[in-house]
Amino acid sequence: MRLTETYDNLIEKLRTKEEYFDENGDLLKSKVIYEAQNDSESILEVLLSDEKLTNTYFKTVKDTKIFLKEKFINTINHKEFFPSSYTSYLNYIGLSDGTDYIKKSKDVVLNFPYKDCILEGGQSKEEQSLKEFFYNETLANDEVDRLLHPKVFTNIRKYTKDGMEENPTFQHTDNLLIKGNNLIGLHSLVKRYESRVKLIYIDPPYNTGSDSFGYNDKFNHSSWLTFMKNRLEVAEKLLDSNGFLFIQIDDKEAAYLKILVDEIFGKNKSKFIAVKMAEPTGVKMTHTAKSGVLPKTKELIIGVGKSGFRKLNIEKIPKNKWDDEYKYFIKNITEEEVETIKSIIDNPKRTENEVETVDTILSKIEITNIENIFRELSVSDDEEKKRYKVDNSWRIVRTVATTDSAKQLSDSKKEINKNQFFSIQTSQKKLYIIKSDYDSSISQPRIKLLFADDYLTKYVTDFWDDIKTTGLGNEGGVDFPKGKKPIQILERIIKMATNENDIVLDFFSGSGTTADVSMSLNRQFITLEQLDYIENLPLQRIQNRFEDLDSPSFTYMELMKNNQSYIDTITEVTSSSQLIEIKNELKNSNFIRYEIKDENLFDDKNQFDSLPMDKQKEILIKILDKNHLYVNYSEMDDSQFNISDEVKKFNREFYEVK
Repeated sequence: MRLTETYDNLIEKLRTKEEYFDENGDLLKSKVIYEAQNDSESILEVLLSDEKLTNTYFKTVKDTKIFLKEKFINTINHKEFFPSSYTSYLNYIGLSDGTDYIKKSKDVVLNFPYKDCILEGGQSKEEQSLKEFFYNETLANDEVDRLLHPKVFTNIRKYTKDGMEENPTFQHTDNLLIKGNNLIGLHSLVKRYESRVKLIYIDPPYNTGSDSFGYNDKFNHSSWLTFMKNRLEVAEKLLDSNGFLFIQIDDKEAAYLKILVDEIFGKNKSKFIAVKMAEPTGVKMTHTAKSGVLPKTKELIIGVGKSGFRKLNIEKIPKNKWDDEYKYFIKNITEEEVETIKSIIDNPKRTENEVETVDTILSKIEITNIENIFRELSVSDDEEKKRYKVDNSWRIVRTVATTDSAKQLSDSKKEINKNQFFSIQTSQKKLYIIKSDYDSSISQPRIKLLFADDYLTKYVTDFWDDIKTTGLGNEGGVDFPKGKKPIQILERIIKMATNENDIVLDFFSGSGTTADVSMSLNRQFITLEQLDYIENLPLQRIQNRFEDLDSPSFTYMELMKNNQSYIDTITEVTSSSQLIEIKNELKNSNFIRYEIKDENLFDDKNQFDSLPMDKQKEILIKILDKNHLYVNYSEMDDSQFNISDEVKKFNREFYEVK
C-alpha cells in the first residue's frame, strides 16, 4: 500500500473522531501524537477498525497485537507523507526545509517548545475584547538582531484640562499611554525606566480557548507560556529592587504561570491571592446538579516581589458582621476622653502622671448592657441597632481573659481600688484596663477591657471576597462590559504596593482601569495597548477623570510602524486579489526575510493564487522580517522615514537619559 494511500485511509478513519480535527477540518497532529504516546483507546480503536491500518501499525507476537507506536508517530510527524498545497508552497519559497518542527517536543511543565525563542505576535481588532493574534512563527535568539531595540515614538500628543497639545516636550514625570506591540514597547522603556517601576499590574489573556491562542495544531499551552515568559523577563528588569508584580489570571494557566514567575524572579518570592469575581447565582448554579462541576466564582492573582512578597501596606477592611461579644455600653465618658486613654495605652514611654490620668477618667464611668440602651431609646429595628452600634463603637466594649501575671497585678490593685474600672501596667510596659467585679478565685477570669471601634476592621488576607465585581459596565465612564476589572481591585493593589508619585505600569491596558486609578491616587502611570480601541476606551476614560483632579495630564504616543503596516493591511483585506497585489508590492521592498527565495516567491506559476485566502495571509505575514516591524531609534535620522524635527526632539529627550 503506497504512503499516500495509507495517509488517505488513515485520515478517513480518524475523521470518525471529531476531536482530532479543528474547526477548519485540519488534523490536530499534536493531539493525535499525544494520545498515541499514551496508548489512547480512541486511537487504537481507529487503527484496529481497518485491516490495512492494523497490518501497517501493529505486529503480532503469539496472537498478541503490539502497537508500533513510533511508526505511527513518524507517519503523523513527517509532513512529506502529507502532500498539501500550503506546506509544499512553504518549502518552495524557502520557509521550511522539511525537517521535524520543534512542536514535536513533549510539553512538560517549563520544558516547553519555543521556550528560548521570541514568539512574535500582537493583538488585533477582534470585537474589542482582549484577544491575541499570533503570526504562528518563532524567532530564535540568533535570528533576533533588531526586533527588541528601542523604537521611535510618533503621533505624540499631551492631554490636559486645557485641551490637547501636539508634539510636546518630554518630562520624566509624564503619565504615558503608549500604543503598539507590548513586547517591543516594554523593551523600548528599559533605557529610561529600568529598575524604576514600583508596581506592575497586568490582566493578560487567560488562554481559555477564547483568547485566539488556538493555533499551531492547538499546541497553545507552550505558545502562551512563551508569550508570557518573553514579557515577564523584561518586566523584571523594569521593576525597582523593592517593586511588585501582580498578575490576574484564572485557573487554567495559573499553576504553570506561578512556576514561570518563580523561574524568573526566584523561589519563595510569590504568593497566590484568590479574588471572588462572581456570585453563586445564575445559569452556572442551575447546571451544577446536572453537571457535577464546581461553579467558578473566583480568579487568582499572582503577587511577586522582586525582593520578596513583603513590606506591603496591608489594608484594613470592615468586618462583615458585628461581634455580639461587644455588648457593654460605658456611660459618663466622652469620645475625647476615650482617645486620651488609648493614646496613653499606645505610648510605652508613658509617665506615672499619665497612668493616673487614665485611672481618674476610669473612676467615673458606669457600664450597662447595650440592650438596656436600646430599650431606653426605643430602638427595635435590627438595621437601626447596627447603625447605632457602629456610630457608638468608641464606647461599646467587651471583656477578655489576660495573662497570669496581669491577673496577679489585678488581684493586688483590686484590694486597694474600689472603682468599677482601673488600669494595671505590666513589667513589659503594657497598660491594660481592668473590670474589677470579677471572682479572684477563677484562674482565667474575663477582666481586660477592649473597645469595639478597634475591632470593626480586619487586615486583608489572601482571599478577597469583599469587592463588588458585578455591574461594572459603566465604571470609568466607558462601555467595556466583559473585560473590565473592578476599580476596587486596582485601588487595593496600588495602595498596597506603592506610595504617592511611584510609577505604576500596565502593559495590557484594556479599558484603562490601571491608569484611571493610578492618576486618582497620585501615582505616575505607564500603560501599553495595541488594539485600536485605545483611543475610545483608555484615552477617553483617563480624560473623564480630569474633572475630579487638580492638574491632571498624560502623554499619548505610538510606536512608529515599519513593516508592521503591511501586517495591519494584510490582516484587514477581504479579497485574494488584494493579497496578490501586496505580494507583488513586496518585491521591491527590504522587508522580506533573508531566507526567502525571491525567484520562487515572485514567479510561482500561480501557486500562491490558488491557496485559500487565510493561508495567503499567513504566508505573507510569515515572509515579512519581524526585525523590521517598527522603526528603530538608532535609524531615526534616516531620510526614508521622514520624521519631523519635533518628533526627533521628543525621542531624544526620552532616550537620552540624564
